[in-house]
Amino acid sequence: MIVIQNNNKFHIEQGQIKTYDKLPTGTYSVEQNPTGDLYLALHENLKTDCKIYGKYSTKVSKVFDTYSTYPKSMGVLLAGSKGTGKTLFAKKICEFAIEQQMPVILVNQPFGKLADFIDSIKQEVVILFDEFDKTMLIQTFRGSSCDSSLLTLLDGTSMNKKLFIFTVSDVKLIGNNLLNRPGRIHYRFDFTIPDIADINEYLQDEINDDKQSVIPEILNMSVRIPLNYDSLRAIAFEVNNGNSLEDTLYDLNINYSSILIYHVEIYLIDDFNTLTNDKVKINFDDENIEFISGYGYNSERYRVYMNLKNIKTDIENEALIVSGEDIKIICTETSKHFPKAHFAKLKLTNKAEC
Repeated sequence: MIVIQNNNKFHIEQGQIKTYDKLPTGTYSVEQNPTGDLYLALHENLKTDCKIYGKYSTKVSKVFDTYSTYPKSMGVLLAGSKGTGKTLFAKKICEFAIEQQMPVILVNQPFGKLADFIDSIKQEVVILFDEFDKTMLIQTFRGSSCDSSLLTLLDGTSMNKKLFIFTVSDVKLIGNNLLNRPGRIHYRFDFTIPDIADINEYLQDEINDDKQSVIPEILNMSVRIPLNYDSLRAIAFEVNNGNSLEDTLYDLNINYSSILIYHVEIYLIDDFNTLTNDKVKINFDDENIEFISGYGYNSERYRVYMNLKNIKTDIENEALIVSGEDIKIICTETSKHFPKAHFAKLKLTNKAEC
């Protein structure tokens, strides 16, 4: 038995007791005992099994370069839907921190006096709030709010400098206390569905050399269907196991929405103008679509009829192409068949209706 005195409190402990001047390098999670006191429990280090693709591939080092010269605690917001890479990025930050002998602390649920507990840690650490919008925010009829004491940690009123990482799926829930407040959240990285170049690089890395003949077909499909990294990882795994792409796509737990939203731009013959609409709903089970153009050609609006039967894929521009022969444009006021289209370019907006 070991008796530990802390001020006027005596604690009876069992086992081996060690004391440290600083928290040893490692990963910890914040926990709460039955009496309500908070403590840190050892947690296995967060590890990643693949690299970061796209525009954020160099941002982890940038975060730490900025933090090293930052005068106070710094916040970083990672926003995006599941499977877009934000969790991978957060893990990479934690991996880098451990390499720099910087402890990592995970906060996965709200606790009373959490801010005071974090402030009591008198050294530089990484604090990761995973799924902050789901676990730490309080939703009311007036909007969302978080513990005001957490904001003081980001405002710099605390003398203990730390790196705070927040991952969120729905950035709209964060509210004005954190958004557009670079004094609290210095960096905001928005993760989206990967583009064609990133998808191609990922598949080249993950699909076995003797199976890579399916890659062009997957790229062609990604122009029509938003594929996140979770979907790509599952597809690569199945293909490497010898399954055909057709069977893989049929069997996997992937929601292939029948209705997708595209940005449509129609290029007109003998004219520099275009007709556009940013939110055209397309169901490829239907051969024909119609919509109102969002551009006032000659101060008029036009109804567009489009046949999708002969639609083609432009992988280089990540778009679908419809020939002018399959497009009919009618003025909503005069019902005249004018102007004539050269072709239309359809680009997926990464928004799907289930």
